Amino acid sequence: MKSKLFDRLLVTLMALGTIVPTSQPSYGQSGRDTYFCDTNNSPPTTIARTAGVNRPLITWQSTRSGLTPRQRCLEVSARFDNYSQKGQLRFIKVATLRRQPILCVASFKDGPCVGVLITLSNRAEAQRVQQRLMNSGVLATGAISQGSAQSIYIDLDKYLQTSSDDPLLEF
Repeated sequence: MKSKLFDRLLVTLMALGTIVPTSQPSYGQSGRDTYFCDTNNSPPTTIARTAGVNRPLITWQSTRSGLTPRQRCLEVSARFDNYSQKGQLRFIKVATLRRQPILCVASFKDGPCVGVLITLSNRAEAQRVQQRLMNSGVLATGAISQGSAQSIYIDLDKYLQTSSDDPLLEF
């Protein structure tokens, strides 16, 4: 009797183990988004493709360090996509690395930078980037928050779910 009960329980558990959840993944998750440089229009623009929709993130206007806007767009877009595919692209923030201001990737709010997206030219540019983020409408989306060290974090998932067709930043 115990053996039959055990066998039924075992068969039931095995059957339950093969049931596949039917919920769909959230398209707002950065790890599922793709990033690329749109060079078909002027200026070149880093695009996030999420839920089948292209969202402009950064327009590239100027040449820096010998790199054209197109070259900068291609390079930074590849970084976005690389961090996204690794599952590291959740937040972006302005930080400092070896006394140089950067725009970087953090896996969680108040988290350390896990990768550099863009090296900024100086502290004044870093302040302009933070001000642009604060004034760009991101605040209204709930995607922006302040960390413990006065750092501004952009929750990229929230931003991509609610963003407009306006780019987040211009360089």
